[in-house]
Amino acid sequence: MARPVTGKIMEDRLWVKQKNGTWYCYERKRVWEDGKAKNISKTLLGKASERGGELRPTRAKRKPGSKESKASSQPQTKPTALSEILHLIGTDSGIDKDLRASCGYECAEEIVSLARYATATDCAAWPGIEAWMLTHPVPAHHPITSEDRLCLFEEIGSRDGAQESFFVERCKHEDDTASLIAFDITTLASHSDRLDAWLDSSGDRRGLSTSKHLVLYSLDTERPLGYRERQNNVLDASSIGEGLKYLRVRTDADMPVVTDVRHALEAEVDAILASDAHLLARLDANLPWVREAIEPHLNRLENAICLLESDLRLNGLAVSMTREVATADGKVSKKLNLLVYRDTEVKIEQDAHYIDEIWRVQRLVEEGAVLDERSERIRKRYLRVRRLKNKVSVTMNKDTVNGDARLNGVFVLVSDYLADANEALGIWNIHERIQDGLGRLSQGSGRRSSTSERQFVLAGRMFVQFVALCYTEEIRRRIDSVRHRLDKAYSRSKYGGPAMDETEWNLRQWLDGRSLHDILLWFDAHETQAVSKYVTDDKWGADGAARDRLFIELMGTGDTES
Repeated sequence: MARPVTGKIMEDRLWVKQKNGTWYCYERKRVWEDGKAKNISKTLLGKASERGGELRPTRAKRKPGSKESKASSQPQTKPTALSEILHLIGTDSGIDKDLRASCGYECAEEIVSLARYATATDCAAWPGIEAWMLTHPVPAHHPITSEDRLCLFEEIGSRDGAQESFFVERCKHEDDTASLIAFDITTLASHSDRLDAWLDSSGDRRGLSTSKHLVLYSLDTERPLGYRERQNNVLDASSIGEGLKYLRVRTDADMPVVTDVRHALEAEVDAILASDAHLLARLDANLPWVREAIEPHLNRLENAICLLESDLRLNGLAVSMTREVATADGKVSKKLNLLVYRDTEVKIEQDAHYIDEIWRVQRLVEEGAVLDERSERIRKRYLRVRRLKNKVSVTMNKDTVNGDARLNGVFVLVSDYLADANEALGIWNIHERIQDGLGRLSQGSGRRSSTSERQFVLAGRMFVQFVALCYTEEIRRRIDSVRHRLDKAYSRSKYGGPAMDETEWNLRQWLDGRSLHDILLWFDAHETQAVSKYVTDDKWGADGAARDRLFIELMGTGDTES
């Protein structure tokens, strides 16, 4: 006979042994139905080291999908996108192939590794490559120590033929009609005692041996093609002329020189023009003949917006003039264009500093203080001082103050072949970028080169830095091309064309305002790195992963025009 159903709830304890030997104790509630006991609930009371032992609390079970659960999960991720980008650039642009053909396989592998490191780390100091190579795949198969670097620099620096061969290979990628520029660059400040070096007299390079180079650059493909070290112990014009002869033999093409002679006298500009070299140079706006030519046109700057630099609130215009230049055959009239620019933000800053200085000197004069040489010059030029018995009356010469203030925020380029302010500024910006890039590479995050570096070591280091510059400019060119393609797609969709793909829209928004180094940092990660799932979902979620894949895909297409 079956046991009668009473509805009474029975309670007892259930002990369950785990695989690790720990016993879990549950409070179980049951009821008798249909001839058997049915479970109503089972609650975990705790755990013990043996059955029937003293209970200890267990960790509370997390709810699925909670933020705490995500943060504690530690999936292993292996993002290697930065290494893939660097490998893509090196192979697709031909840089690695040209190096192997010119320098030999083993030497080229070390140069490529150093160049990729400098590009990825935004010119970090060379010793850091030993640790960097542990987490970033590069062609070299062993860490490159300080001794390895010096041996490499000295070997490649002594092989002029290998360097020249690489430059020739790079030039083969250009059309015969390519627009070529020779950028005059100051690089490699060091403590070297080379006799042919130039002693710098400005900034943090004061008193250091500094070498100068003419860097051959293609405006069509936006690629550096080669360089020639200049003789620094001769007149700039003569040194530039010799360097140009060397570069012209390599390409059999005429090319203008882009140089900075802000602090030079008129004679230096005239000497360069007399050498029959086309010129784009920056001048000091206070040079008498420059100031005389541009002052009547300064009012026009207010309405002459320079479209290339509209975000910087830059205005620019061209002023034509003729200048007599002395040559070996006598004086020759040269037609020049002065490209005049005003940066509104810089003008506001300079105006404030300019007026503060005059007021400072005015207070000193009223107090009867002794003026230093600089303050005395300011007093003579801008202040009128009258002494009336025991009182000193000081007023500003407003005409002089306002006249000199007109040049605040103004800088001037001069050219004998460019008459468009936007075009000239675009070329000058490339010159500044190359100057900055090679300068930072040579310093290694602000560090000057060793006192013991010999000429061949310096020459080899310059060559490796040039290869890194080739990598950097290639990446920059492709990123700019990606931006241009996305902007065109946005413009088409805005004016009735096909709607922009959501991933393309996300990529366009993501690229906005990010520098080249910001982009490379985003794609940089160690070969294997533990990352919380919460961070993983945020950084490598579905939308972000699709956007990143599209970026690398567009980078790999080379010419992304559509």
